[in-house]
Amino acid sequence: MAKASPQEQRKLLTLAERDADVARAEQAEQRVWQHPDLPVREQRLAEAAEAAVAADSRVNDVQSRLAASEAAVAKVQAHRDKDQRQLDAGAGTAQDLMALSHELQTLGDRQNALEEEELVIMEELEDAQSGAAEATQERDASQAHLEALRAELTEEAAARAEELRTAHAARAACAQDIEPTLLALYDKARARRGVGAARLYHGVSEGSGLKLAPGDLQEIKNAADDDVVYCPDSGALLVRDPEWMG
Repeated sequence: MAKASPQEQRKLLTLAERDADVARAEQAEQRVWQHPDLPVREQRLAEAAEAAVAADSRVNDVQSRLAASEAAVAKVQAHRDKDQRQLDAGAGTAQDLMALSHELQTLGDRQNALEEEELVIMEELEDAQSGAAEATQERDASQAHLEALRAELTEEAAARAEELRTAHAARAACAQDIEPTLLALYDKARARRGVGAARLYHGVSEGSGLKLAPGDLQEIKNAADDDVVYCPDSGALLVRDPEWMG
C-alpha cells in the first residue's frame, strides 16, 4: 500500500479544488460560443442576405424587361418616322399613300400600347428598387447585430481564456508542492473517474457522495494514518482526518 503523511495527503484536497477551478473555467470558456443568440442572429443574417439577393435579382429582371420595352418602342418609332417621311414626300401612288397612312395609324396604336406597358414596368422597377433598398438595409442591420455579438463574445472569450490560464497556473503551483509519487496516484485516479481526491467525512465519501459500507469504512479506519486509501465507489484517494471520522 502506498504511503504519504496525513499532511501531504491533505494537500490533495487543495489540488482537487484547483482542478475543480480549471474544470469550471474550461466550461465557462466553452459556453461563450454557445450563446443562444448567436445561431439566431446567424440565421437572421442568412435569411436577410438571401432576401437581398432575391430583391437585387428582381431589380435586374425588371430592368431587362424595361430595356426590352424601350427597344420595342424605339423600333416602332423608327418605323413610324420612316413611313411619315415617305408620306410627307408624297412618293408613290394614291393607294400606296393610303396604305402608309393606315400603317401609321396602326403603328401609333402599337406604340401607345407599348408605352403604356413601359410605364407599368417603370412603376414595377421603382417598387423593386425600393424593396431592394429595404432588403439591403435589413441585411446590413443583421450583419451589424451579428458582428456586435461576435465582438462581445470574442471579448468575453478572451477573459475566460485568461481565467483558464490563471486556473492552470494555480493548479501547477499547487501540484509542485506535492510529493511526486502521491501526485502520480492522484492524477491516475482522476484520469480514471474524474475525481482525484476527496474527504472521508463522517462515513461519507465526498468523491461519490455515498456512505461507505460498514466493512469498507472499518477497513479504512483500521488503516495507518500514512496509508493511502481509496474510495471503493469513485476510486478517488480518500483523505482522512480524526475530526472528520466521527
